[in-house]
Amino acid sequence: MTDPAENAARPHDPQPAADGVDEQHAGQHEVTLRRAPKVGVFLALGALVGVVGGGVATVVAGFQPGEAVGPTLGYVSLVGGVVGMVLGALVALVLDRRASRRARRFEAERRRVEAEPPVVEGDLEP
Repeated sequence: MTDPAENAARPHDPQPAADGVDEQHAGQHEVTLRRAPKVGVFLALGALVGVVGGGVATVVAGFQPGEAVGPTLGYVSLVGGVVGMVLGALVALVLDRRASRRARRFEAERRRVEAEPPVVEGDLEP
């Protein structure tokens, strides 16, 4: 059993209004709209540029006869990929900061819109 005094001490949970919107969330609200970069794209692109740059640097660098090109290419490409990812993340961070400065504030009103049922022409087969 619950204690009535305990129930009275708890705040009232908001109930949905007739239109399905909580009373707490209904009405005018100030919202912020901004464009944000997709960080994953910047990370992937930076890694790709780093791997290609590492490969080009390995091929351009001269090798002594008898040196293995494969392990050197793999190591330099791996390091280039990590450095490229870090640089891509930094570029995304700078663009995100710039986008947050250019953010705009708007007044928005929360509404519930009921969709009309679709009209089906002809007979439906069971």
